[in-house]
Amino acid sequence: MTEFSKVPVEERFHLLVDGVTEYAIFMLDPIGTVATWNKGAHRIKGYTEDEIVGKHFSVFFVNDDVSDGKPQRLLAEAAATGRAEDEGWRTRKDGSRFWANVVITALSDDDGELRGFAKITRDDTARGEAMQERLRLEMLEVREGVAQELHHEVIERLFGVGLLLNGVQQHDVPPQVTTKLSTAVDELDAVIRHIRTTLWTAGSPDRASDAVAETERELEVLVVDDDPDMRALLSQVLEGVGSVRAVADGYQAWELLESQSVDVMVLDLMLPGVNGVDLLERSHTRGRAVPTVVVTAMAPTDRLASAAKAAGAELVVTKPFDAERLRTSVRRAAAATPS
Repeated sequence: MTEFSKVPVEERFHLLVDGVTEYAIFMLDPIGTVATWNKGAHRIKGYTEDEIVGKHFSVFFVNDDVSDGKPQRLLAEAAATGRAEDEGWRTRKDGSRFWANVVITALSDDDGELRGFAKITRDDTARGEAMQERLRLEMLEVREGVAQELHHEVIERLFGVGLLLNGVQQHDVPPQVTTKLSTAVDELDAVIRHIRTTLWTAGSPDRASDAVAETERELEVLVVDDDPDMRALLSQVLEGVGSVRAVADGYQAWELLESQSVDVMVLDLMLPGVNGVDLLERSHTRGRAVPTVVVTAMAPTDRLASAAKAAGAELVVTKPFDAERLRTSVRRAAAATPS
């Protein structure tokens, strides 16, 4: 018989538990007061045995969980079913947080009377942070999905109405009507900017650079937009700069770029099938690049808008904008050399 085998079972168990440093293993009395403590608990939670024994285990929970009654619910679940599991943020003695994987097991005597609980906690912060980041990315995807729907269903419509009203102002109308139209256009622009700022932390609208000279010649303009109303409006606005052809998707645009001469392309990014960035990348890769003005309701810093710039778009013009700004941007883009 070895010397260790002569050690009483209870003492051997204590040595085993105390020697585990990767897990916090300790006992709670029936109401949740800490009764024992091991080295792993000291390492993970920061309390010494003298500091924590006799205190309620709710001190390990974040304030919101304490207010919500989570510690009591976990004990009640373990008492009723024999076991409770939980994952979530916990606090250390110094106030820092860690992601805990917790198992609470009810301990009963031979008569079935609850004597307390065994609690095992693992510090799983790396996995918890990865999970939080995954949830954050999923929320971003949801937000982008909502943003895209608003882009087509709300912003496009508001912007289209604004362009129509702007066009009416160019006709011979009474001054009082012109004033009201200007006010209506300004209010529509403000609504669009508010929606954009809510969805994307948008900076100042991207302005066409004054450093680029404008071309005065008649231009061959290709408009690519899947919304028929917006496609018609953009085509109408751009008639003043030259000949305009309009298509509904990236496939039609690519066929036209391969077969006909185009001076500048006005491109919506949210296209079905081949999106605007895909079209830009394909045209540059296959030697069919033309100066491009992206028109979008997205902020200039949005992922897709940034990708369009990286793919070779000369200008990203953010809605709302007036008709003259669009015409000026198209002339300036046409004067630039395709990258």
